[in-house]
Parts: sequence; C-alpha cells; structure tokens
Amino acid sequence: MDMGVFGRIVNLTLLFFIFISMYAFHKKTGQSYFDKFLVIRSYYFGVFIVLLIGVWQLLSFYSSVPFPFETRSHVHSTYGGGYSFLQRLTSIAREPSFFVMLAVDFIGLSLLFYSGFKKTVMVALGLLMVVFSLAPSGFISLFGAVIGAWFFSGLKYFSGRMAFKKLVLSALAVVSAVAIFFMNEEIFQYIYSRIFDATPDNSDRFYMVVMPYLWSLDGSLFSLLFGYGVKSYSIIGSYYILPSGEAVHATSNNIYTDIFWESGLIGLVLLLSFFIFVFVSIFKGKIGRNYSFIAFYFLFDLVLSGFFRADYASARFFIILYLIYLIVNNPHRSSVGN
Repeated sequence: MDMGVFGRIVNLTLLFFIFISMYAFHKKTGQSYFDKFLVIRSYYFGVFIVLLIGVWQLLSFYSSVPFPFETRSHVHSTYGGGYSFLQRLTSIAREPSFFVMLAVDFIGLSLLFYSGFKKTVMVALGLLMVVFSLAPSGFISLFGAVIGAWFFSGLKYFSGRMAFKKLVLSALAVVSAVAIFFMNEEIFQYIYSRIFDATPDNSDRFYMVVMPYLWSLDGSLFSLLFGYGVKSYSIIGSYYILPSGEAVHATSNNIYTDIFWESGLIGLVLLLSFFIFVFVSIFKGKIGRNYSFIAFYFLFDLVLSGFFRADYASARFFIILYLIYLIVNNPHRSSVGN
C-alpha cells in the first residue's frame, strides 16, 4: 500500500477513535460539562498563541519590529499590482488561507467561552486577523458562518413576530460589517477581484477545483460513482497540467472536489448527507438560541472552509465536529467559559 494512502487511513482512524474514547472517558467518569470542553479550550489556547504571533507579524509590516518566520505573506502575484499594501497576515502558517481559518474558529470559540468585555476583545482580535490576512476564503467563511447561524438559529426559535429591538440590532450589525469592509477601498477591490474575477483560465486554484468534474467523464462509470481511490488526487498531476504548464497539484484545496475525485459521486453524496445530518441534529436539539447559533456557526464554518481547505483528515476538523456534538448532546446548565 502507498505510504500516503496508509498515512491518510491511519490518521482518520486514530482521530476518530481518540475523540470517541475521550467522550467515553468523560461519560464514564461523570466529569462535568465544563471538563468535557477541556480539549476544545486547549485548541482555543493554541489558536490564541498563533493569533498573537499574527499581531507580532502585523506590527512588523508597519514598523522596524523583526519577524523571523518565512511564510507566503506576499500579496497574490496575479492580483498584486497597483495596491499600496504588499503583505498579508500568515502568522506561522504557510499562507493566509491556512491562518485565516484558525481566526474564524477563534471568533466562534470566543463567543462560546466568554461574555461581556472579554468576549468583545477576543472577537475584535479575530476580526483584525481576518481583515489583514486579506484572504477571500476567510471573508466568505466568516460572513457565511455568521449569516447562516443567525438565520437558522432565528428560524428555529421564530415565534411568529420580530422584536423591533432585534430588528434594529440586526440592521446595525449588517451596516457595521459592510462599513468595515468598505472602509479601505483597496482591500475591497482586492478581495472582490480575487473572488469574482477568478476563472479557470487565470486561476490555477479555480482550475483544479472545477476541472476534475469534467475529467471524471473520461473514465468509467465505476470511477464516476466510486472515484479513483484514497489519495489518488495527489498523483493527478501525472496526467493533467494547469494552464500555466505546471502539473496539477497534490490537492485541489477543496474538500468536495478531492472527495469527488477520490470517492466518486457516492463519496460526495455521503459527505453532503453527513453535513445535512449535523444540520438537522442542531435544528432539532433543545439547546437554546445562543448555543444553536454557535453550533450552526461552526457547521457553516466547516462547510464553507471546505471550499478552500481539504483538511478533513486534520485534528481541526474533528475538534469542530466534537464541539458541535458536545453542544447538541449535553445539557447546558451554565456557560462553559468565564
């Protein structure tokens, strides 16, 4: 068996059993609801450290403060011309799209663990990191997660009438978000061009996301239904090349495209069915509006970040699923944070 295939299977299996065993241990020992979130809090603390390093990097952009880590912090070469800013936040991650997903997670976890002024400060830190990462994936994931969580948690507990105060607060929140986004016209233009001007002809990433669906038509019906096998996308460059002349990369950075190519239509349908199952579980769970918002936030965080990061075999993916499970399947006697 190819070592890459073996490693992927082992990774998925170990992560699955680690979190199953962890919950079984908490349940058997009768630990408190707060204790069950210790692994989530540990993840939150780790992300907080990464974001603080991001603050260090941001200071280095506008001062003489040195930043020792080499990352792909330069503005995307295809869209970098004509802008006054030259760098994007990455912290210690390889590139902004890796880092920004952690910032989006951090915002949701701050809503879960804190309240009052401390929550405001932590959320502001996360938003600052998202903005200066200049990663379109971060903007899409964050706004999509917030809007999806707000809409479906509101729909779940909709009583047939809309309180005027909530309507005004919602309108102010939308206006504030739009104002922040348009505050710097160059940032808006950069993000806009990265999202709406990308085509298979001028974006290698977009090409790698779209074309596998067309290439699959060249294969057999069996391959279309069941795919080409685990990690098969990593060798797709042996057969297909990008418009730039380079070989197709080892991943499309899109969970849906990777799953489709490796597991076919059956695998893609199963993945989407799983997300639907999680959605229904949250919607049916008697967990209160606030916890419903947070659970929906992380579900849409996973679903949308999957368009930009195919990290379903990572600890982050399992941690977020475990968090949603804890929220939906446990009584909420009090806040799990401070």
